[in-house]
Amino acid sequence: MTRPTCAIKILMKLHDSADMGVATLPPVARGFSALLIGMALTVTDVSMMAIAMPGIGSDLGLGTETLALIAGAYPLLVAMLLLPAGRAGDRFGRRRVFLVGGGLFALGALLAAVATGPSALADARMLQGVGGAALAPQALALIPRLFTPKTQSGAFARLAMTASFASVCGPLVAGMLLVAAPAWIGWRAIFLVEAGLALTVMLLAARQLDHDDQVAGSGGRPAEIASFSAIIFCLVAPLYVGPAFSWPPLVFVMPAAALPCAALFARLMARAGPAALIPPGLFQAPSFRWSLAFLFLAVSAPPGFFVVLSLVLQSELGLSPIQTGLVTAVWRDNLCEKSATIRMRVVVVAAGSGWPHGDQRSSGFAS
Repeated sequence: MTRPTCAIKILMKLHDSADMGVATLPPVARGFSALLIGMALTVTDVSMMAIAMPGIGSDLGLGTETLALIAGAYPLLVAMLLLPAGRAGDRFGRRRVFLVGGGLFALGALLAAVATGPSALADARMLQGVGGAALAPQALALIPRLFTPKTQSGAFARLAMTASFASVCGPLVAGMLLVAAPAWIGWRAIFLVEAGLALTVMLLAARQLDHDDQVAGSGGRPAEIASFSAIIFCLVAPLYVGPAFSWPPLVFVMPAAALPCAALFARLMARAGPAALIPPGLFQAPSFRWSLAFLFLAVSAPPGFFVVLSLVLQSELGLSPIQTGLVTAVWRDNLCEKSATIRMRVVVVAAGSGWPHGDQRSSGFAS
């Protein structure tokens, strides 16, 4: 049985448990291609960046420590802003936030392509991270607007398969670009291609996606957003700061600092009730809690691991970018197979709860 068939069957079973009978994949709706490309961009960027790291270090004269910090800029910003950006789409319109995210991603890619130093490159990568955080949740939330309830399961399956396929193919595409690009362009070709794809996403979305309604008061309170982002920062940043600075004591203090941030966030959620950034009722579902824990483990460590793996394979073992891409793709193929189901479980459980509140169209289980 092929992996796409397995993914579809898993998603059908999950929806059947929520009283959603789905039989077949949906036809491609107008604007869905923009969502697929946007999701692929946000996922494949990390793996493509990992393949480019040795070339960046050689061209800009950067050490492993600085490269690790630059590599962590994008996934850290995405992790911190993913949930707030999703709620921003509820408040300001998902189409609008999707277009803004594509614009920021394209601008960051262009700035990265012309960066001449580590600071400029890190700033560009952080700008890309903001754009990526805006793209991904809107792609999920827009599916219920494009497909009928009976065909949404197949659409979610296609989106999940696209993300997995992009993650696996990212290292191979990056390796081919590095080999095919002229020497004077080198690693910058990767960012130029990303910028072109992001502009394509914006053009398709602007032409094909209809304007959606704004939901007043559903964007989350600033204190909730700040406390949530602080939790993610304290948990994820040490994975990149530690290796870059030989694991100073502050790195071990940061995860502990996440505890009071989590307590504050829980208190704010309890006050807000159904209007909270994450409705407290979601955590009453054991499947959501366990899936969230496993998802954190599945997506937190691999980005840093693949950066180190790429540096070792190319700088120490002398493998070419394409050979490195082939080795990395094998690892990612197995990781994607294990984590794709977990990601969809989180989406399905959250959607089945009616989150965000008051707008069934965003749930993926509208009836």
